[in-house]
Amino acid sequence: MELFDKFALKIINNKRYYEFDFSRKIYSYELENTIPYLFKFRDLVIQTSKWNQLAVQIVTYLYEKSPKMDEELLSIRYDFSNSPVFSREKKTNFSPFKHLYLNTNHSAGHAFRSIQTILLFFGVELSECYFLLRRHIAAEPDEIKTYFRN
Repeated sequence: MELFDKFALKIINNKRYYEFDFSRKIYSYELENTIPYLFKFRDLVIQTSKWNQLAVQIVTYLYEKSPKMDEELLSIRYDFSNSPVFSREKKTNFSPFKHLYLNTNHSAGHAFRSIQTILLFFGVELSECYFLLRRHIAAEPDEIKTYFRN
């Protein structure tokens, strides 16, 4: 259906999900009121509704495939924030990773961009990633809301 293609809409178990291009630079507001649903990269398949769990699972997978020294991980920087990607010290909303902590203190948009940063650091071609997310009805395009209302 044309409308579904326009918005990359998928129906799974009677719920609406949106395919989102990981290789696209986004503005944080584009992902307000969203939760992740499905992430795929090669043999990695993650199904979760929590951005922090998605980030930790992706980092764990990539690290197992290509281990990095602590100093390399600590050197990663965001292009949207001065806060660190990894820290030696536990900070608010940082998630344990090995013996470091991963910054998972983000809104949905920044969580997405954080994951992009990590993927790029590990040399992942972003176009190889497949990602579905769920939008709260307030974040759905008006055309989609109207279509389903009718």
